[in-house]
Amino acid sequence: MGKGMHFVALPDNMVHPLLAEGNKRVLCTFKAAPTLPTHSAIQRTKALGYYFYIGKQLMQQLQVKAGDWVELHLQVDTTVYQFEMPEVFAEVLATDPAAADIFGTLTDGNKRSLMHLITQVKSIDKQIERALKIAQQLKAGVTSARVILSA
Repeated sequence: MGKGMHFVALPDNMVHPLLAEGNKRVLCTFKAAPTLPTHSAIQRTKALGYYFYIGKQLMQQLQVKAGDWVELHLQVDTTVYQFEMPEVFAEVLATDPAAADIFGTLTDGNKRSLMHLITQVKSIDKQIERALKIAQQLKAGVTSARVILSA
């Protein structure tokens, strides 16, 4: 993995039932923080086998460091976006039907990327600012999370 990238390795017997029917999105609940479910995508490489990425902020919340063992429960993610819709973005889309219509046409992965842009910042004011910027960019024809951030 690249510098600063962390992951949770998963045993094959835990993953195979979850991958049925082409699914790879899961909802992960850690024993150390049962009220903190995490939306994840199961990845696979020859070197690592099955795994999913874990962010620095989540590691801090779980009070774990690289190399620690964690107990967790995985289930198929059946939520609408397979990601938590930021409340501020839901409000922006509810008040901007044009942006909501465009958002509805995007791929699931692109929707998650745009929502992630909002959840990356902690300040509610910054989240609102980003949600409004994303809505404006969608209406201007920009749908890439990378491009929206740089605009």
